[in-house]
Amino acid sequence: MHQAKLYAVRSGKWKLHIQQTEPIVYWNKTEPLENPELYDIEADISEKYDRSSAKPEIVIRLKQVLKDHQADITDALPDNLAAKIEGE
Repeated sequence: MHQAKLYAVRSGKWKLHIQQTEPIVYWNKTEPLENPELYDIEADISEKYDRSSAKPEIVIRLKQVLKDHQADITDALPDNLAAKIEGE
């Protein structure tokens, strides 16, 4: 069974990528980024300038948001679309 993956988290003007940042094609395999990438999407809508080294406290906070979210959905129903695709 497939589970949906999180690729990024957004809070206000900040967006933290934890999976590849290339355009996502959902049937291709993705890999976690070695180092999460942080973008200020109000100032950098194209997400060209990784701010993670300049804002480590925001990276830590958003990683905790992701961890809390993952814990919250642990007992959730499986991704129904993935289950349908697998069953075809």
